Order: sequence, then C-alpha cells, then structure tokens
Amino acid sequence: MRRVDEETFCKDRVNGRTVRVSATPKHQIHPLALAEADPDKLTGAELKARKKQEKKLERSRTLLFYCKLFDTTPGITLDKKKVYAFLRKNRAKAREAGFVWVPSYSTLVRALEKGEKGNRSLLQLVQGKYVHDPKKRYLPWVIRLRDEMVSSYWAKKGVNNHRKTDAVAEFVRKFKLESEARVLSGEAAQKLVSYSTLVKWINSGECRESYALRYSQREADRRFRGHGESIKASYPLQYVMIDDTRVDEWVVLLGEDGEVLLVERPWVTIAFDVYSDAVLAAVFTFEPPSVATMAKCIRELNRPKDFLVQRFGDLKAATDCWGMPESVILDNSWDKVSTSFQVLCEAVGINVEYAAIKTPEHKSPVERKFDVWNERLFHRVPGGVPDRPDAARVRKTDPKKDAKLTLGFVRDAFWGLVVTQHHLDICDRTGLAPAVAFRSGLEKLGDRPVVDDFSQLDRFLGATENVILTAEGVSVRGERFHDSAATTALLDRLLKYSAKRDQRTDLLSSGRVPVLATLHPADCGYVDIWDFSKNEQVRLPNIDIKPGESSWFERDQEKKHRKKRQDEYETWDDALVRRAEYNRSLDDAIRNGTFRDARKYARVLEAREARESSTSDKEGETGLIECDSIGSIPMTIPAFERTDDRRKPKAPRRGGNKAAAKSKRTRANNRKAAQQKAQELTAAEEIEYSLPEELLIKDPASMLEQLARERR
Repeated sequence: MRRVDEETFCKDRVNGRTVRVSATPKHQIHPLALAEADPDKLTGAELKARKKQEKKLERSRTLLFYCKLFDTTPGITLDKKKVYAFLRKNRAKAREAGFVWVPSYSTLVRALEKGEKGNRSLLQLVQGKYVHDPKKRYLPWVIRLRDEMVSSYWAKKGVNNHRKTDAVAEFVRKFKLESEARVLSGEAAQKLVSYSTLVKWINSGECRESYALRYSQREADRRFRGHGESIKASYPLQYVMIDDTRVDEWVVLLGEDGEVLLVERPWVTIAFDVYSDAVLAAVFTFEPPSVATMAKCIRELNRPKDFLVQRFGDLKAATDCWGMPESVILDNSWDKVSTSFQVLCEAVGINVEYAAIKTPEHKSPVERKFDVWNERLFHRVPGGVPDRPDAARVRKTDPKKDAKLTLGFVRDAFWGLVVTQHHLDICDRTGLAPAVAFRSGLEKLGDRPVVDDFSQLDRFLGATENVILTAEGVSVRGERFHDSAATTALLDRLLKYSAKRDQRTDLLSSGRVPVLATLHPADCGYVDIWDFSKNEQVRLPNIDIKPGESSWFERDQEKKHRKKRQDEYETWDDALVRRAEYNRSLDDAIRNGTFRDARKYARVLEAREARESSTSDKEGETGLIECDSIGSIPMTIPAFERTDDRRKPKAPRRGGNKAAAKSKRTRANNRKAAQQKAQELTAAEEIEYSLPEELLIKDPASMLEQLARERR
C-alpha cells in the first residue's frame, strides 16, 4: 500500500503502470488481495484466500518481469533448451528485483501468448489464471475417447465422419463398450456425456490445420488466412485489370428477316483502371475468351470512345477514359497465359502481371463490379438470370424464354449505365467519381500515354505463330500466304541469318527461314510477317481468299462443311458457289441444328456483321500537323527497337505431367495398333496371293519328262 499525489497517479494511469481491477469473475482477483494480510483481523478462511491471491499476484508480477526481459533479449526463440538457459542466466537478476519463484518452460510460453511484444501489462497475466480445467471432470479413458472422436471428425472426409452425428454415434458406441467392460471389472459406472457437450468438443477442434485436413488447404486459407491487399495504383493507366465473364442475361440472335435464330448468353471482356475505377473497354461477343477477344479489348482501351461522345457528349469527362496502359493484371486462364498473348503484349509495350491462382481477391475491384453491374442492369432486363439453377427450378422461372434483347442493345445499355451512373457516382475506395479521378490523375501526370501509330498497333494485335518462310510463302493453319515480290524481298533479306543446318541440301531447292507471323482473328485474308532485319511488318495475302472476306473461325467452319460434303474446289468460281451455299445454310443450321452447333454458327454471323459494319477511314491530305493536344510524349512500339527475331518460345504443355503421360500412352497404343494392322495386311496378302495346293509343283523333274513325252 502506498500513497501518491494526484499528478503522479494520473501519469501512471496514462502510462499503463496503474490499472483498475474489480471483483468480477473475468479478472479472478479481488482488489483487497493487493493489501497486506493482517492475521489478527482475518479469520482462517479469509486469511487463506488472501494468501492465495497474494501468491497469484506475485507469480503474475514475476511472469511479467521474465516476459519483458524475454522481449528485449536478442536472438531468443521458444526452443526449450534456449528458454531454460535464459531462465538460468536471469535467475540472479530476478532475485535482485525481488522475484524468487522461477517459472517452468510451459508456464513462460503460455505467459508469452498474453499480449504482444513490447505491449504487456500485469492485468493480462492476472486474468484467466487458475481457471478450472474441464479435463479434470472426466476420467482419462473418457478424454481418450474424446480425442479420438475429434481427430476422426477432422480427418479426411469419408463415410464414417461425414456429419457430426456420425462421429458422436461412434463415440457413444465406444463409450458404452468401455463402460460395460469397466463395470464388469469392478469400477463404478460412468454417466454418458451429453450430446451438446460432444458437439462442443468437436467444434473446439476446428483450426486452420484441421480444416485443411478435412477439406482442403485452399478452403482453410480462405476461412482462416487474412486476405492480402489488392493492387494499388499511383496514377491512371498504371495498372489495368482485364477480366471476362459470362453475362447473366440471355440475348437473341436475329436473322435477315428478323426471325429469332438463337438464344444465347454472351461473354464480356472488361478493362478496368485500378487508380480511378473507370471502365476503359467492354467487349461483348458470342465468342468465348480467347486471344481474339483480348486483342479487341486492348484495341478498344487504346482508342477514344467516339461512339460515346456522339451519344452522350463529354458529360463531365465520363466518356473520356482511354489510353495506353502501363501494366495489365490478368487471371491464369489458358487464353491469357498463352505465348501468343505474351508476345502480343511484349510487342506493344504492355507489362503483364498474373494474379495468384484461385485467388479472386487479387482482382477484387473488378470482381465486385461484376456483381454491381449484374444487380443494376443484367438481372433487371428481360432474359436476366438473377437466380441459380436450383432456385430457378423452385420458383419455376425460365429466363431463356423471356429473352428479347439483342447483343447490340445489351452493349449500348451497359455503356449507358457506365457513363451515366458508374463514372459519375462517388467511389468508396477513392472518394471521387471515376471520371473525376481519371481526369485529375491525367492532369497530375502531365499527359495521357497514347501510342504514336495506331495502324501499326493494330498490326501487332493478334495471335502469333512460328512459321517457316519459303519461296512459296508461309503456311499457317492450313492456309497459304504468298506474294511473289514480298516473298522474294523477305528471302533476300532474311535467308542469310538462317542456320545452314536447316537448309535443304539440293541446290535447286527453296531456302527456309523461321519467322514470326501475326494472325488477325477477324480476317484470314492476310498475315503479317516480322522482318527482323528492318524491324517492320510485311503483309502477305492469302492465295485463296481476299482480305475482309472471312475470319479464321469462319474459314475453319467452311472447311468442316466442305469436308462433310466431300467437295473439292477446282476453280475460284466453284469456291464462290460453295461459299454462297454455305452462307445460305447458316440460318437453317442455327434454326434446326443442335444448340452446340448453333453457338458456333452464331460466332460466324457475328464476325460477318462486324466486318460489314466496319468502315475504313478515308485518306486525307498529307502534310505536317502541329497540335498541343493529348499524346505529346513520344510512345513508339517497343517491337521496332528490338534486335532479335521475336520468335515466341515453346509454350509449356497444357495439363503438365498428366497430359504428357497421356500423350505417351496414346502414342504407344497407336504404334501397337499400326503394327497389328500391318501384320494383318501382310497375312491377308499372303493368303490372297498363295497358289492352291493342287497347282504347286512338287516334282519338277517328272513334270519335265512328261512335257517332253507329250511334245514327241
């Protein structure tokens, strides 16, 4: 007991050296226990309780001393040998401070769990001590059965531990068998543990390790592990997230006469600025995610939204969100991790960063926006899919039958939502409207990053293939691209760089040069060959079709249609006639064919409509233009600065070791089948060409004598 002045008391109170305790069960200590015990004024029971509280307080003070000393000791760990050495080393120092009792290893470890390093108080060590141990209520064999029950439930999920009631039933069975055996041996009968207690025991065994053992490590991490923060940007277009999803809405595909040919759910690929929450691009298409949809998205986010300006005007800069991104953040789907897309981004100067596998919180801003847009738009219009399939069956709803909107209408409605609401609403994360944040960020940055030559940019936006250039041009996916003058110039410039071991030995044979070809998914009438000697793209036309007539997917479908009918094109006129027949058959195929085939043909019609609706820019007058508008900082395409051949590396096998083993088994089975077929053919030929038994000459000498006699 000591007396202090008010100023010292307030200072100690603020610094944490003085705390207030009460007689509540939470603290497990009475304030009078802090006073000295007077044997003359206290009875035996009160004196015993006071002594017990004094001992508890003294132990807590001793533990606080050792814990603070442990926190300030450099290089100390919870290794048992090191902790005991620490206690022996500081025993004398503790006695000098008035602490005689020395804690054990386990006691000190439990005390270190209270509070944090450099932030410990006496109250933390006082409360919770000397609490009744629930284990002492039950016999050791009951505790053993309890541990077995908890371990069995949190083991790998199976038949016997599918539900908690299964684990409880197994505990009850073992308990009764054990109890009956002990009663026969002379022990007293034990009362069965209640069901609620057994369930509490099972629940108490839940932790990150047990959850991972029963379910999976991913589920355990999602349940127990703290989520890392998503990516943060310092200025607009520093990080752009690109993600795709299937739209929660059924749309209709109309024929030439306005008849509904197909009802389908489209895909959308969205580019999202991390700094401002602005939408930079949105590509709606029937085509599943691929390099083609990613190229469309990059092409759109690099261009001004003229169609929005014509429709809404400037509207507080809500239609002015575009530019060249510095880095794009993608998921790990096959269309984005392909070498074609990586080569595409390297060529145009875009850094590619991939989110963690199966971790949607890495791209949480755009993932949350999908839910918002579904709620605000797609779930409210005719054909929207607001429910899961099981809920739709219960409510007896069929959104597919209510579909009335076309893909173009859905695209316009989405951009209307973005411009009038999303870009003008205050964002909780940034505190500004996305349009305002994007415009003000560009002003701080000084200029908008814009590529110098958009036509050259478009020539790099496509799939890439490693091909061989010969005197006949290049062959890509069954199509041949060749122009005599362009091929001659390419061979003249590049053949000297090709390895001699790759050339044919015949003196009259064509030269061979490995080159990189860029395919444009919307048009298979040409490919661009990278001339690494001059760092430029050289365009080679398709020898069968003209540019702008067919996409790669449409060309592939035409080949399948031709193969199905077993047609062979002999002349150009025959090819046009067959193509016209194929075009007329599309509507019938979509209307009367299977839903799977109709999806494919819908992509053909979509690509055709896109080509027909696109208009090429008219050539204007040539000359120099002086302008101080956006894009004054030079931004050349990095591919023009490279000195290598830009050929893409070999992509890893999809499926890993499992796919490699399957491929190996398939090749072995094919070889075995080929050998067996060859043996069967050889045996059949021997049977076919073998002579009958009666025609075989068994004795040639006697046969010659017989022929001589017949001649005479």
